Amino acid sequence: MLPQSSVERGVASVFVPGLRYNLFLCSRAFAAFKPRVAILNNGATKGGAAGVFAMLHGLSAVDTWQLHRSQNPEAVNFAEERIANLDETTGHWIMLSANTDGSFRMTNGRTGASKNYPKPPR
Repeated sequence: MLPQSSVERGVASVFVPGLRYNLFLCSRAFAAFKPRVAILNNGATKGGAAGVFAMLHGLSAVDTWQLHRSQNPEAVNFAEERIANLDETTGHWIMLSANTDGSFRMTNGRTGASKNYPKPPR
């Protein structure tokens, strides 16, 4: 849940689309909240419709992290350093570590790859 002030300003640093991503609703949410990061809570074959992947690839200002590499037809996965599980035999994680000033770090438990995101401008 977002703090009311964030909703009023139309700002959210991170967006986690639901498992049954709806392309229309996702694109509207990204346009409204302008997140810097998307976390795909997908499985190898669940979630992650090709249209949502295509939309996210088209958003140059959004970094996308995936829980699993998608095996869905026509879904174009993101860089492997941002995919926690390359198949269904492992249980690696993606961690978001948030700071009180609004900055945060994303970390891939499988690769150790991480990225720091500075506090958002006011």
